Amino acid sequence: MHESPSIPDVVRHALGELGIPVPASLVRTFALREGRLVAEKCHYGSGYAVWLAGTQVVEFYDADGTLWKRVALESADKQEAAPGPHQAGKAA
Repeated sequence: MHESPSIPDVVRHALGELGIPVPASLVRTFALREGRLVAEKCHYGSGYAVWLAGTQVVEFYDADGTLWKRVALESADKQEAAPGPHQAGKAA
């Protein structure tokens, strides 16, 4: 049985692919609704990444909250990153 990568693993991999320094540890926060996980957020130096439960996408935001990259979890499992709508023209 193949195990999917954890959200922090996906975040670290994507940051490394973009040439962004990968922190030794990520600050993680969780959103719960009625005792169930609905989202996970990982903070890193220049922004944060969000995964909404039930989706197969991790979204990366800059410090101002602008979406600049999306990574499909199944692609991350294959070590590929899917570009987001704001990645073009962004310096890594």
